[in-house]
Amino acid sequence: GTFPSVSSRPVAVVNSVLVCEQPVVSEVKSLVIAINPKGGGSTIFASPKPEVNLAHAFEHPRDVVSVAVGILEGLTDEHVRQVVDALQVKDENVAAATRLVSSFYDAFIGSDALLMETGSLAEVSYHGDAGDEHLACLDVHVEIDDNAAFRQRDIFSANTSDNPVQAKADELGIWLVNMEGSVACLSNGAGTGMAMLDLVTASGATPANLAVFPADADADAVAQSIRLTTRSE
Repeated sequence: GTFPSVSSRPVAVVNSVLVCEQPVVSEVKSLVIAINPKGGGSTIFASPKPEVNLAHAFEHPRDVVSVAVGILEGLTDEHVRQVVDALQVKDENVAAATRLVSSFYDAFIGSDALLMETGSLAEVSYHGDAGDEHLACLDVHVEIDDNAAFRQRDIFSANTSDNPVQAKADELGIWLVNMEGSVACLSNGAGTGMAMLDLVTASGATPANLAVFPADADADAVAQSIRLTTRSE
């Protein structure tokens, strides 16, 4: 249906409406999984406190329990038990927490994520009925490895940008960084690109619109990269 406009803006067309019951939140926990920067797997951070993200986990290690998971070993029952114990959920929610931690890790690995975190892992019920209580992630922050775009096409195809230049770069698989400068930079590798920015800055100029195209890019991709570096919107 449509709703009458209350301003000069066009009428908004509504295709669907989602209605859900308001839950009663009793306890809120935090769960974070991040790639281990030293390599070899990932680390799970669990806390019985709300709103604990990766930065908080590093700054306040006493607030979390960290569990290292080897890439070859994978998530074990013992890992899950340690995480669930750290979350300090109610006894009746231990089984649900066990399933949730396993699913959270599977989603992390399956999506090629670099980081997956929730500071609002809640024990919720409806109408205040404790017997109906269950676990729910009220929100989740996820960062996915750009290098895995070829495996995660469904995810990356949904990642649209309001900026037409950035949207075109994403479509072509070009890493584009817009900066306020006067010298456009073009590279076929991130390391080379960073070195180029340093050289431009050292020469007294200011870099702008760094475009990094894939190493296996063809002539058309390189030409598109050049066009992108000369545009800004």
